[in-house]
Amino acid sequence: MPRSIRNPRPMSLPATVRAPSSVLALIAEAGADPQDPISNGPTPVALRHLRGTLLGEAIQSGFHATMRSDGHAFEIEPLVPDGREQAAMELLAELLPVIGPSTMSFVSGLGVFTGERLTSAYAAATPGLVYVSESLLGDRLETADAILHECLHQKLAEIELTRRVLRNGYRDEDAHHIVIPWGGPGRTFSVDRSLGAFHVYVHGALLHLAAVDRSHPDIDADDLDARLGIRWSRAAFFASALATAESQAELGPDGRRLVRWLTELNDQLGRCGDLSGRTLSSARGGLG
Repeated sequence: MPRSIRNPRPMSLPATVRAPSSVLALIAEAGADPQDPISNGPTPVALRHLRGTLLGEAIQSGFHATMRSDGHAFEIEPLVPDGREQAAMELLAELLPVIGPSTMSFVSGLGVFTGERLTSAYAAATPGLVYVSESLLGDRLETADAILHECLHQKLAEIELTRRVLRNGYRDEDAHHIVIPWGGPGRTFSVDRSLGAFHVYVHGALLHLAAVDRSHPDIDADDLDARLGIRWSRAAFFASALATAESQAELGPDGRRLVRWLTELNDQLGRCGDLSGRTLSSARGGLG
């Protein structure tokens, strides 16, 4: 089951669901509330008072509307953050001091939730907000990766507003779909979603390489190598899948340039070594 759900395409919301702009306004008001922790750096504000509030109800309605639109029935319940999410954001900024803060700056708020089978998410109906599950928070690097992952979806959604990433008239339901060799049989991603995943996995590999370089103590060496290998190998898969004629036909000129840039970057990462001394390109894994 995918960890992250994104749907940047326009959608109709039920009358009971607030428009994205009003959710953004509520998030901005929450960020100004002295009861909510505000970071000194460009990181999302950890939203605290969501249960039983207007903001919490609007966020949950918008999230569940996106899930229903995507054919899922994920349910989430807000929790009060306990500071571990802030520690993960600090780690992200430490390991990627340029990319981490600049990517987090695209997001205004971060909600901590509990929900079955979902560890993190970005939802189109609640732009400017990302979600992490309490189940991740005991692993600071995994939480940092999840926050980077979801903030990258917001960044790409904003890029798509001003750049010709997809062809004119693109629609997910009509687009070429790529068969994904992990996550269960018959799983496919549209080209738009595949591009988002490619964007995420390249950055996730870079984050884990930084953890390797710093000999990060939070997890053991074998686990760190395995996580790094999965992210690099999946990025390499999308590099190949998005280079086909069918995929390229779904992209606009900026989308094709983005694929070339991500491919070049991932090729460079593939020449780097993990903690065992193997280059990433020689230790492919994570596609089953």
